[in-house]
Amino acid sequence: MQKTILAASAAMLLLCGCGKPSATETTDWRADLEAFKQFNDEIMQQYRLPGANRDSLEQVFVERGKALAEKHVGDTLGLMFVSQMAGEMSFAELDSVMNLCELYRNDAGLKELRKAKANEAATSAGALYVDVVGVDAKSGKELKLSDFVGNGKPTVVDFWASWCGPCRREISNSLSAYAAKYKGKVNFVGIAVWEENIEATQKAMSELPITWPIIYAGSRENSPAEAYGIMGIPQIMLIGADGTIIARDLRGEAIELAIKQVVEK
Repeated sequence: MQKTILAASAAMLLLCGCGKPSATETTDWRADLEAFKQFNDEIMQQYRLPGANRDSLEQVFVERGKALAEKHVGDTLGLMFVSQMAGEMSFAELDSVMNLCELYRNDAGLKELRKAKANEAATSAGALYVDVVGVDAKSGKELKLSDFVGNGKPTVVDFWASWCGPCRREISNSLSAYAAKYKGKVNFVGIAVWEENIEATQKAMSELPITWPIIYAGSRENSPAEAYGIMGIPQIMLIGADGTIIARDLRGEAIELAIKQVVEK
């Protein structure tokens, strides 16, 4: 959220020189920009406080953005508000805002994000998993997610990449420990996405404490990450023995908490 707010502030301040608004519109835009800048500052101060309810603050941020998008519907400023805040919106929220006008509906960036949000919603907790087909990063033979899911055990799935620092830290600091702790009770499988080549994945596997199978899924083109609406990695999820997605967006201790809810029933 912090990046979104800062990007919004910088980009919106440039808009007074864009789109050639009328004098009345310019005055209105400047007033809204100044008010929004003050709003940003207040939100960010709260966001940085220890123990801040960040989910609540993000929702307040989204609601303000939606209101401004409606006020400036159809103009350049409205599109900028939507574009900068769309990443924080749910699929339903983004879909509702895009339907306000043709300018929003036809924006290429928003259309792409809407598709990703739709796929994310379709693979949220409670939905059935979508199979992934790739190759075993070690042997080069075909390997599928369905080879692991549905065999009587829950499965932790880690979408990652060799170049991704946070991915490597999750593997080293969390996943390797949980894979050892819950060996025999929970399947672990990695899916390498957005990679340049399989050699990069193999090199990372030799450097990291990975003891589980890795499905190499290749580059961004036709990536299985798209089917899950994944816009950033690592994306770690827990899939039940019946193929139902139990949780996604897991990190650190949240991974084990999700596992315990299943194995300790």
